[in-house]
Amino acid sequence: MGAKRTRTGQHIFLYPACWVILSVIVMGCLHGPPPPQGDQQLLEARQFMARGDYRSALAINQRVLRQYSENLADQALFQLGLIYAHPANPDCDVQNAAEAFQVIIDRYPASQLRPEAELWLVVLGNLRAQEDQIRDLRQRNAPLEKIVKIQKQKINQLREQLEKFKRIDIKMEEKKRNAIPRSEELQEKKK
Repeated sequence: MGAKRTRTGQHIFLYPACWVILSVIVMGCLHGPPPPQGDQQLLEARQFMARGDYRSALAINQRVLRQYSENLADQALFQLGLIYAHPANPDCDVQNAAEAFQVIIDRYPASQLRPEAELWLVVLGNLRAQEDQIRDLRQRNAPLEKIVKIQKQKINQLREQLEKFKRIDIKMEEKKRNAIPRSEELQEKKK
């Protein structure tokens, strides 16, 4: 009763399904497992910092520090130190930066970031010393600037007086010149 059935049409959907499954597996293997959540947040914070969004980077690092205090604390603290020390950060705070680096040294002595934290402490210490020196020089300079201002005022007053004396001298010279010819005329008339 009818024609004999062949099985060629039954597997037509099996081949594409196998290709889709195989490609999903290969793509999954190429990308590898996703990074742990804390590492991903630290990466995101670095990206914010690179774009100049220091407040967002600061908030993410503080969140990582609270949530992953054991595993990622040294990395979060290091990034906090960098954010606080960054001169383009409007909330730049050298003291907070130094404290973050000091915590790495004190609490995480085996951290791979310890040598860099120690170096940053030296750099920040030098920066603070230079800032103190600049502040001291400005304080010493303030009275000198007042003296210079007073001296400039005196110089301007003396210049004004000199100009007045020059005008007076010129007027006197003109009077003398006018007086000499008249005296000569008077002498000639007497003769």
